[in-house]
Amino acid sequence: MLYNIKVKTMSEKSKTKYITFLLALVPGGGHFYLGFYRRGIFVAVLFFGALLLEIALLLMIRYPYLNDPLGFFLALVYFWTINDAMRAVRYYLRRLES
Repeated sequence: MLYNIKVKTMSEKSKTKYITFLLALVPGGGHFYLGFYRRGIFVAVLFFGALLLEIALLLMIRYPYLNDPLGFFLALVYFWTINDAMRAVRYYLRRLES
């Protein structure tokens, strides 16, 4: 099972796609909103760890910014987290209906 869903209160049933999208703009935020804490922590650590590594490399080595595979990885992770949060909210709402 990809996600483990246990709905207890009415407020947990009223999760919306719009709020999930807005919170997903911060990596891990959409997952935390939906209650998928482990996945949210994984996503946040992955993104912010790569961001800190990127900053450290820029400050210490001063490598050319245009030849930046880590920046591409950051963008890829960022957009993947938004997509994953939207997929999770669709799954969440589908599971509530059944």
